[in-house]
Amino acid sequence: MPNKTHSSASKPPSTGDDRRDGRSLRWQSHRESRRTELINAGIAAVREYGPDLSVEQIADKAGTSRAVIYRHFTDKTDLYVAIGKTVADMFVAQLARALAAVDDLEQGIAVGVEVYLQAVDSDPSLYRFTVRHPLLSRSGRDDPAATASEVLAGFLSSRFGDLLRAAGGDSGAAEPWGYGLVGLVRTTGEWWMERRTMSRAALAHHLSTLIWSGVVGALPSAPQVPHAVAAPAPGSAGPPADAPLVRLLRIQPGA
Repeated sequence: MPNKTHSSASKPPSTGDDRRDGRSLRWQSHRESRRTELINAGIAAVREYGPDLSVEQIADKAGTSRAVIYRHFTDKTDLYVAIGKTVADMFVAQLARALAAVDDLEQGIAVGVEVYLQAVDSDPSLYRFTVRHPLLSRSGRDDPAATASEVLAGFLSSRFGDLLRAAGGDSGAAEPWGYGLVGLVRTTGEWWMERRTMSRAALAHHLSTLIWSGVVGALPSAPQVPHAVAAPAPGSAGPPADAPLVRLLRIQPGA
């Protein structure tokens, strides 16, 4: 019976370089994990201490020291930008999930407005930190708030472009509309955050109505659109789903 032996060629012996590479990968994974923990502690600290918090307060929330934090971030700006970017990414993910569940532009506008106002309302300290903190806006690095605005404006611009082309209009208006409406919602949301003169639901309704009316009124076929998209009378099924202007105002899958 042949002797079962393993050839040394089947498994090359590990080298010092292999061991060093393994240690390096484990250390890199540890650093990334620890950095994420510190960012999450920073988010919790902003909620507790407010948008003008100090690095010491973040360190206290993380149960560590400033010195340890600066092993993982180059400086205070690096730390604050990382926190702001994480908050903005959370908002973008929430917005994307909400918009994925709608199939027409009017509803998409209402959902986008509501998600934005909900972020302002539920986490005002995080909102102020991400949008207004001077270290984020003057850092010369990626502005987290601008990134979130770009995503929402890009979504709206794409849909507006499709809508205008289908209506036979000038699609060059799509980007000004998209970015302008993001600015409108952002400015109004910040005004409301300070004044609170009405409920969030009322504000969302006012903004959505204004935006949708503006979109409908600017279409080449504007005189016909209100009749095509008007709310159906009680007990009525409303206009058929394949009516020309109803099709036009639908968000096409994959658009």
